[in-house]
Amino acid sequence: MTGHVINPLILLPIPIVLALVPAVLGIRPSIRTEMMLTSIEIAILLIFVVLSFIANMGRLSAFPFTVQGTFAKTPTGILAALSGGLIFAITYFMGFEVSTQISEEVRDPRRSVPVSTMWATVFMGILYILVTYAILLNIGYTQSAITNFVNQAEGMGPNPVYMLIGHYLGTAGLILFAASVMLSVFGCYLATLNATARMLYGMARDGLLPAWLAETHPRYKSPHKALYLSTAVAILTIALAYVAAYASGYVKPLELTYNAMEDAYAIDSLYYVISLILVAAGALKLTTWGGRVVIGIGIAILAITLYYSIVSTWYLAILIASIILTIAISYVINTRIKSIKLTVCPYC
Repeated sequence: MTGHVINPLILLPIPIVLALVPAVLGIRPSIRTEMMLTSIEIAILLIFVVLSFIANMGRLSAFPFTVQGTFAKTPTGILAALSGGLIFAITYFMGFEVSTQISEEVRDPRRSVPVSTMWATVFMGILYILVTYAILLNIGYTQSAITNFVNQAEGMGPNPVYMLIGHYLGTAGLILFAASVMLSVFGCYLATLNATARMLYGMARDGLLPAWLAETHPRYKSPHKALYLSTAVAILTIALAYVAAYASGYVKPLELTYNAMEDAYAIDSLYYVISLILVAAGALKLTTWGGRVVIGIGIAILAITLYYSIVSTWYLAILIASIILTIAISYVINTRIKSIKLTVCPYC
């Protein structure tokens, strides 16, 4: 954007280290930080959407929402195209369930957690549709235009979304948007860190993990040791992603970072879809027959999406290995699971 190439390896540790500060200080500073950073990015995106609609009012069309918009001719091709899009749409909502993991630190969690989760999911879904449609308005509805845009987005050159933002908001708006995106990544990682740490904290409190992970900070009452472990795991995961990218032949810092993050996101997406399938399967016992039908349809869609998303045998090998490891660990701690007493949230 500025014409100067910055080594991403220098920037990478910054959000990991900085996120620990509000996380250790407690959930309130964390939530306030996340809201501030995310609000800036959402505001800029909404301005981009409004200006795109105004500039392209005569080109509004429902074509992208039709089957013809997949540019596929056969039922199998249409299914594959829809599934390919679904993996991005589904993972866009990655993290919506995090609110349930901080329920013990929320006032009136039985009401506020379900309501806030539902409205946040609805709002972000609408935002996703609006921004995606605004991009299509600007680049065109043809297959060649979309293919060209995707190729640019997947490359390591100028981000085409940034070019569109710059077109409508100018250099100042583009710089603000780029900064907000980086800050939003920080906020996303902060939310993930808090959720992961509280998951480890809960498992330790139930006796599934070492007791020291259930300790809280003497002053801020945050699960600080679980936060430290979560940070260590994140660093290890990033290091492994870089090693895998380096082993694939990428040496230059920019290419190395791009491919490491691409692999990490792809594998993480597969895990996320599987986790949603398992959650949906578990919810079958908690709803009516009508709800079970809806959940069943959702599970089928997720399964199809997962199938078409495994585009590499390397991803599949990692996925299978991790599932085997999870089953093995579950077998080892099975006796502990049976001995767990029901843990009741003291504030629920």
